[in-house]
Amino acid sequence: MVAKADGVGPKGRFEKSRLAAYWIATVLMAFVVISGGIAELSNSKTTIDGMLSLGYPIYFTHLLGCWKIAGGIVLLAPGLPLVKEWAYIGIFLDMTGAFMTHIVSHSAAQHLVFTGLFAVLTVLSWAFRPATRKIVGPIF
Repeated sequence: MVAKADGVGPKGRFEKSRLAAYWIATVLMAFVVISGGIAELSNSKTTIDGMLSLGYPIYFTHLLGCWKIAGGIVLLAPGLPLVKEWAYIGIFLDMTGAFMTHIVSHSAAQHLVFTGLFAVLTVLSWAFRPATRKIVGPIF
């Protein structure tokens, strides 16, 4: 069966579902990283105590906070496909690094669940991104 121009049909429904999955994953992930970045820049006692308990210096929260906010904004903004690739890998490394830190620090299980879930959400957003948000051709 051939997909109709109005998006009805198997192919049209698949593409709409894929786009919906992309936006759901991307908006959730952007919310998580932007709100996390704001929390890290706010110097809240909870954030500072959490980072210190994991063995990280306080200045690390400011560095992570800036990069998280920038990454979340880039993923939501139109265009910039190469910058989006860097944002995706940065967020993925942040989440998997947090996951491993919580394992090594023997953190509560919910920390593992959430950081693991956000790493998966990052991969889903990247995998479902539309062609307009992908790099076309060689970059070098």
